[in-house]
Amino acid sequence: MLIDPRLTQEQAFLLVFGRALMTYGCPLAEVEAQVIEVAQVIDTDVEVIRLPTALLLMFFERSVELTPRRTARKHYLKVGGELDLRKLREVREVSDLVRKGYSNAQSATDRLLQIGVRLRGGEWNTGIIRRVERMRFSLQEKLMRRPRPILALNRRRWEHALKETRDSTRNSKRPTLGTRSRGLRTVAAAEPLAYLRRPPTTPSYLSLFCSTTAIHLFDPFILDFNVPYPLPTLITNMVYTELWLTYNLVSRVSSGKQPTAQLIELDSFQGSKLLDLEDVLEHVFRQGYVEAKYRPATWWERTDGVKVKGHHGVEELLNLGHGKCQDSALKLMIEDIHPALWFTYVHLHNAAAPVVTQRVKFHADLRLEKVAHLTNHIFNQGYLAPRLRSCVSWQGVCGKKIQEHASVQELLSWGEGASEEKAIRLIIVGPEFSPPGSPCACDLLPFDPLHSLHLALYHLLLNIL
Repeated sequence: MLIDPRLTQEQAFLLVFGRALMTYGCPLAEVEAQVIEVAQVIDTDVEVIRLPTALLLMFFERSVELTPRRTARKHYLKVGGELDLRKLREVREVSDLVRKGYSNAQSATDRLLQIGVRLRGGEWNTGIIRRVERMRFSLQEKLMRRPRPILALNRRRWEHALKETRDSTRNSKRPTLGTRSRGLRTVAAAEPLAYLRRPPTTPSYLSLFCSTTAIHLFDPFILDFNVPYPLPTLITNMVYTELWLTYNLVSRVSSGKQPTAQLIELDSFQGSKLLDLEDVLEHVFRQGYVEAKYRPATWWERTDGVKVKGHHGVEELLNLGHGKCQDSALKLMIEDIHPALWFTYVHLHNAAAPVVTQRVKFHADLRLEKVAHLTNHIFNQGYLAPRLRSCVSWQGVCGKKIQEHASVQELLSWGEGASEEKAIRLIIVGPEFSPPGSPCACDLLPFDPLHSLHLALYHLLLNIL
């Protein structure tokens, strides 16, 4: 689906949201009300994407009269796609997540596209198809900027647009081509109508609603009402052959090094073009740019930090401005090392003390190669009193004692401390429970998997004696 790249993420979501409601039978009045409501919540200007009433030409039924001066106008407020309450509930759930702030515009748009925003119900009759084709040819002629005739609809609602053309032709004594064929009037391209254009900064109303794989056909607002603005410029899909990406390895980022950029040629993949991000990722690993063992820990992100799924098309992202240059390059995130270590404070000398879990992130200014470095960091930051330094020890998730010289990355590779649920334990024994002159309790216990249980029994025995 082609979305105008000049729109913001929020505006694109509102367009997809409006089309989803129309697709599954929501009346136009309700569509506009819901779009405006969501726009107010996400603080987005909706004027540039206000849905014209004539939009329902895209969703009409055969039984609807097409003459706007008669009964068609009241039908325009009712006719939409085939009513599907289940799909409408799904669309409404997506909009509720956006209203409550649980989902951003980009992810909500992706979810709506997964639900299936498409035309359902009635078909286009032959007359509408002819009008669409005529309008498309007219726009193509204007874009070519050549002194050749263009086609315009010979309908009453176009007379106000052609009047100035005929007047200017008489004044300049320039003959008007009067050829008529099947209700069409041929107008000289040198006349003012041939050069009407919409300013490039104004987004098209139907950059989404009237999109095809090649062009945006036309804005149906000009078919049934007076022309309040110049005709829209034809928008075409560009063909891209290059994509920029950056390698963001956690080991390099944590040490303060800048990520490396690379230009990927989309046509250089065994003679076939790279269509989506998954194809690009396969190309990167096939060429050996990244070791294959890091494939389960690799994902895509945009420059703003939003994750991008592998099924996203490359041309679609390039149309939105992602990956066009080095400044907007897509980020290939590679977690070659774990970015942080989790541990839990366990106070054996105080049963009422809460069990608190803490995370320590790796960065260039913090050296955490051994467990001893982590212990020193805890006391250097003042998280524990200095008097407890001689009475602390480490345990793994299963209760096995961890030596101070153990490698932090080796522990993380086994899953120890990799997440909050698998945090390693810092066992703390208060010196007030040890008799004067006796060594710390953690020095008396044997190296046993049941270290914590033995330690508790030892203190219980001291209290009894």
